[in-house]
Amino acid sequence: YAPEEMQEKLTQIGDTGASLGMSNSDMAMVATGLGRMKSSGKTTLEYLNLLIERGIPAIDYLAEKMGVSNAEVYDMVSKGLIPGAKAAETIADKMGEANSGAMEAMSKTFSGLSSTLEGWKLEEQTLFGEGYNERRKSGINSYAKYFESAEHDEVNKAIGAYYAELENEKERIRVEHEKKAYERIKAEGITDEAEMGRLLAEARIAAQAEYNATEGAQLEAESQRMLVQDVTQMLADDKTYWNAGYLEGLERSKGMRAAMGLNISSGMPRDFDYTEHYGMSEAFGMTRIPYDNFPANLHEGERVLTAAEAREYQSNSGGVTININGLTVRKEADIEKVAHEIARQIRLAQMIG
Repeated sequence: YAPEEMQEKLTQIGDTGASLGMSNSDMAMVATGLGRMKSSGKTTLEYLNLLIERGIPAIDYLAEKMGVSNAEVYDMVSKGLIPGAKAAETIADKMGEANSGAMEAMSKTFSGLSSTLEGWKLEEQTLFGEGYNERRKSGINSYAKYFESAEHDEVNKAIGAYYAELENEKERIRVEHEKKAYERIKAEGITDEAEMGRLLAEARIAAQAEYNATEGAQLEAESQRMLVQDVTQMLADDKTYWNAGYLEGLERSKGMRAAMGLNISSGMPRDFDYTEHYGMSEAFGMTRIPYDNFPANLHEGERVLTAAEAREYQSNSGGVTININGLTVRKEADIEKVAHEIARQIRLAQMIG
């Protein structure tokens, strides 16, 4: 179709597609069928089926236009008596008349709006691709020229040879250590497979250690360390990233403290509902901070002790005497249960005190 014909034809196909619920690929096939009839000058059942299979009554349209029956249209099509361009024009016009305005109505529905948005997104990606490709071509050309240069060939050959030398050295050291271990096994008459395996495994470990001490391995390890340091420094310099991780850590710490419950080694969470569990209405703090830089919300009248002060306080707090009468231990697990219950009761007594 000529450019000036495109808008009309696309509107006719679009209205029909919207009315019949076609997909983009279905509408593309309808356009293909009409285009082939026009370009070839033939109306064939193959081209018509591209439309009929998608719900377009192409035979009805032709029969109505020519004033004949559907059977007569099929007969004329089989004999090649219907010009392709004329048939394409007739069918397209009938499609447009039968479904006029369907695209506009469809565009106001949710699915229509969604389709429009997807279309704009595709357009956005297309423009992005055009801008990227246009600017990227110059870089690709420059890089391609480097690949064609003798310098590029020499550089890669040299780097390949260097890494090959590292592999050769690693294998040489391994073979040397394993041979020595095997000679020792033969000399000492060791026949136990487990002992033989232990000696050979030690040989491989020693070989790896020796290789790691070589200049090449040290250089490779240093490059990895530098990479890690660069990434770490980048993240440290980016305060936005650091703050996000810090705030997330604070929130996760709250969940950890809540999940600890009555874990005596880490203390009671301050937001624990004592009223619900023990009939008490106050929070009693923590007996021990479980790790460094532990986040805490402090309140008026509370105290925070240093580690040394806490130890002194603990040593001066006196002991606890427990008398148990009539206790029967039936199995070792009973001892642990009794100890746990005693510790819990002591903890409750401390909180009440």
